[in-house]
Amino acid sequence: MFRLFLVLLCLGSNLTGLFAQTPPNESEVQQAVVKTINELLAKPSFKNKLQRKFPGIRGQATIDLGINDKGKAVSFYVVAQDMAQTDFIDFLSGQILSCQFPIKLDKHKLIKIRHTLRIEN
Repeated sequence: MFRLFLVLLCLGSNLTGLFAQTPPNESEVQQAVVKTINELLAKPSFKNKLQRKFPGIRGQATIDLGINDKGKAVSFYVVAQDMAQTDFIDFLSGQILSCQFPIKLDKHKLIKIRHTLRIEN
């Protein structure tokens, strides 16, 4: 009886590995984040807010984003920029930090993404 229990336990533990979900690699996460950010920048509501609050702004900014295990942006850092308006950077960080990205990572894992945004208004 005990041997049967051990055999079933070993078989059960081997089968659970077959159904485990593999975490996405960094390039998949990067692509998903960039796609979501580009969709945000292309939304008419975002463009209307941008035109109303910051008319004529253009340039680029290189940002570092920290994404947690649930796909939520938890940090936003500007590495380099050629736009002088800090109000715009605050506006942009608020918009991006409120995004939910369609990724799932291992528990308690944080991933950093570097992306260059090009803004033309």
